[in-house]
Amino acid sequence: PKPFLNRYDVRLLLDVLPAAHDHPYPPSSTSAARRPLPPSGWSDLPSDSGDTFFFSPEEAEAYHRDKRRKLIDHAREERMRAILARDRKRDGATEEDSDVWGGSDEEPDETQKELLRRTAVHIISSPNPAQLEMRILANHGADKRFAFLRGRWSRKWKVAKELARQE
Repeated sequence: PKPFLNRYDVRLLLDVLPAAHDHPYPPSSTSAARRPLPPSGWSDLPSDSGDTFFFSPEEAEAYHRDKRRKLIDHAREERMRAILARDRKRDGATEEDSDVWGGSDEEPDETQKELLRRTAVHIISSPNPAQLEMRILANHGADKRFAFLRGRWSRKWKVAKELARQE
């Protein structure tokens, strides 16, 4: 039988343990107080090593890919919050000045309803409706009038598209 070894303990790779006088650092005045040994085992590994220990290579790769994606998304959200805060501070805008969305039952005004209707008619009559909708969103995404393409007035937008299909 093979002896059981802790494969994460580097000291097992040494032929002989170094003596105290072979220490590379000069002796200090508090040589009586010895430094504790570095931790060994799971505690000196990344926190998710215990979780991924029994994963297959494909599962471990998928786990690490998802973890990286979450970190990237979190960092992006932090950057976007910082940019918005910076822009509000620079522009002197307050919360009351910004366009705050209401709930899902929010009703658009008459000019907004007309824009919803006309946009729906143009998109539905297009040979490639999804592409036209994305082009409008790309070109006019910052315009508050086209906020329905980003989710505002979503119920009214769905109704307007369905009415345009029926016409």
